[in-house]
Amino acid sequence: LALPISSMAQEKDIKASFEDFQEWGNRLEGRWVGEIKLVADWPGLGRKAGDEIIEHVTYRWFADKHAIEETRYGGDGESKVIHYWDAGTKQIKLLCVTSGGDHWTACIGRDGDKWPWTVKGTHKDGTKMTGSGVDVLKKDGKFTVDGDCALDGKKLPHFRDVYKKVSK
Repeated sequence: LALPISSMAQEKDIKASFEDFQEWGNRLEGRWVGEIKLVADWPGLGRKAGDEIIEHVTYRWFADKHAIEETRYGGDGESKVIHYWDAGTKQIKLLCVTSGGDHWTACIGRDGDKWPWTVKGTHKDGTKMTGSGVDVLKKDGKFTVDGDCALDGKKLPHFRDVYKKVSK
């Protein structure tokens, strides 16, 4: 499902309509719990590759349903992510900042039941991150994130994070 690092989705090829964004937000809205196995060290959060953490995530609409606020608590860290639809690029855009000093941006599109994405960012120590993958919001209340990333150009192991919706 996820694109290998050698054939990462190109940001320019990922597209979504405003209606797709509205569906994205409506399906995410609420509280989720995820089981995460880290595939890399997260220096700003004191976490190492292989650590398993439980992540609590809340999504809520704001700005008259033109943006989604995502708040994540995982391990010892907190992240804040803003989702919005960019009418100029026809993409869902995300901006994230973590309590560990990391930051990243992503774009998400829609391809049927799949939501392909690309991401790029920087860890607190200056390490550059790039990646791509596919999110799937399943009818059984699960949300999977499959992806491949690289740090400073070095490919990391494939990851698959699974979240379950616990409240609307």
